[in-house]
Amino acid sequence: MSNLEEITYEKIHDKITLVLCANLGTIYNQYELYNAVIDKFSRTSNCIHPDFKYKFMHVVRQLMSNNNGITVLKDNGVYHIGYDIPQQVIEPCANNELWLDKDEYIKFVIDNNLEDEFMYQDPETGNTLYHDLFNIGDYSTIKKVIHTHHIDYSITNKTMKTPIDCINRVEVATLVISDLNKRINILERRLNKLETKDYLGECSIFDFLKLKFNRFVKKHYLEIGLFIFLITSYKLIF
Repeated sequence: MSNLEEITYEKIHDKITLVLCANLGTIYNQYELYNAVIDKFSRTSNCIHPDFKYKFMHVVRQLMSNNNGITVLKDNGVYHIGYDIPQQVIEPCANNELWLDKDEYIKFVIDNNLEDEFMYQDPETGNTLYHDLFNIGDYSTIKKVIHTHHIDYSITNKTMKTPIDCINRVEVATLVISDLNKRINILERRLNKLETKDYLGECSIFDFLKLKFNRFVKKHYLEIGLFIFLITSYKLIF
């Protein structure tokens, strides 16, 4: 285990907590904290497996929701972490883009099915993994996610953009339209079943409103799909 390949998320979490609790009020940027955590692990080799850095970043991104007293901020693309930190200005820190490849990190999250990451919203931009994934436009990865996860296409970031607004490739737009069409077909089958019932007598108000919405989507799904396609094509042209 000289290259830290088999280190668990729990052990990384414990080391981060140890560093932060031993330095109350100190704000670490992600690079400083990473080096401090590395120093806490005994190793006989200077070779660190790439997965260790991905695991470290995953733990950092989940810290604030899992630990009282730990604050995770983000400024200029860099995370800043501290325990029981006072209100103070974060010291500027260069955003080292080469430190961790975003595309590869997203693939790591998907390959390892890190469910928490699919719910995570960036504190600086409000982006979810879906925003970043559609913006990157990796067809095979997006296809895999669409087939394995129920994507929330309506979630917005801090500029009120949805993942669909981030699409910049026609092939990806086609995948999304196909996925939406499948959802509509499922809703249509459910609607057909409900229509055989006396739904006003048997369904709740929520179910009734949901039924009305489903009917609207069923009636206008072609217009919805065409709208998405036209918006994406416009982005590509202009």
